[in-house]
Amino acid sequence: MAWFLRKARRIGPLRFNLSKGGVGFSLGVKGARVGVDARGRAYAAGGRGGLYFRERLGGGRSSGEDLTIDQRSAMTPRELGEVFAPCDACGHKVPTDAKQCPNCGDEPWWETRRKEEARRRTENATAAASATPTRRRILIVALLVLLVLLVVIRST
Repeated sequence: MAWFLRKARRIGPLRFNLSKGGVGFSLGVKGARVGVDARGRAYAAGGRGGLYFRERLGGGRSSGEDLTIDQRSAMTPRELGEVFAPCDACGHKVPTDAKQCPNCGDEPWWETRRKEEARRRTENATAAASATPTRRRILIVALLVLLVLLVVIRST
């Protein structure tokens, strides 16, 4: 069982949640809230009478510690916070922001991957933008639902 401390300050329906990781905020009424945690991940939460739920909205970006081996291997050394990585051709330590190896002049694998991904993104940009809802859209819809709930609860 994990123990944690929760500190929150409320200003009307807005709650600021203070934690070791930073400050998050949420908006809502008793039993239904939508918010963003200290790591920037959107969530919806609710419940009453001892039965509660909390669901993350959208994908959110995880830190390298939360990733599986497959997810880490798909990331570049720079995304993982590395400063140097070995060159595939000669094994020389190459700065992760370099466009080519200073020893052999070969392009590092992460630079090749970055170019391929940029090309792939430009080809699929239109289809991807219309197919997947963004975190902001999900959060806006959830906030609108909460506002409607707030109006309904206050009118009764």
